[in-house]
Amino acid sequence: AATFLPWKRLLRKNVDAIEDATDRRLAADVRRISREVDRLLAEAERTRDILVQMLPVENRDDPETTRLRVRLYLSLLRQNDAAEFAQLLIKLSSETPYTLLSESENRALASTQPERTRQLIEAPAQQVLVATDNAALIGFVALSQGGFEKNRHACSLMTGVLRDYWRQGVASALLQRALRWVEQRGISRVELTVMENNAPAIRFYRKFGFQREGVKRNALIVDGAAVNEICMARIFC
Repeated sequence: AATFLPWKRLLRKNVDAIEDATDRRLAADVRRISREVDRLLAEAERTRDILVQMLPVENRDDPETTRLRVRLYLSLLRQNDAAEFAQLLIKLSSETPYTLLSESENRALASTQPERTRQLIEAPAQQVLVATDNAALIGFVALSQGGFEKNRHACSLMTGVLRDYWRQGVASALLQRALRWVEQRGISRVELTVMENNAPAIRFYRKFGFQREGVKRNALIVDGAAVNEICMARIFC
């Protein structure tokens, strides 16, 4: 956004001089450009922390068609995202057994999402990044830093991406930006847990330097069966 400021000052400084000239059309063009700069500044402020990528995504309804191009935005979770974020969590839990909360539990919590979103935004030790495609939420990564002197150097991490965007680079883009936040805050340990039978997720985290530290036996009950959780972490020296 700061890049636009010198241009705005220059444009506004010359508007009066141009209006005195005979070329009124040029003055109108300057005003139009100035309004566009205002719009871009407002958009930059709205999205705050943004990364744009063009990603190829498979058209699952018709695999024979050409691959779609998706505009991916990464931004901080905002208060007006609360309702859609609740729906994202519901859909994620309906698509995969690997979420901690079930679909019914997420539906029951949906009405409290605005307040929980406000708490996430206001907590300095919390960070939630969301991914959008065409203004629709498609994934997120959440980080929670330790709140005490002895664990402030560490944070936990959780991610989720809609099935249609798996293996398309969305999760990688989210995690890369999340790890940048970790390094900027001087955090030296990032930890997570993943179900032992979720081999793709384990491979994904290993690709980003996470190592297996242990097993929580019978940590979860999924569809009536006990499931182990793998503890993984990445250390920043």
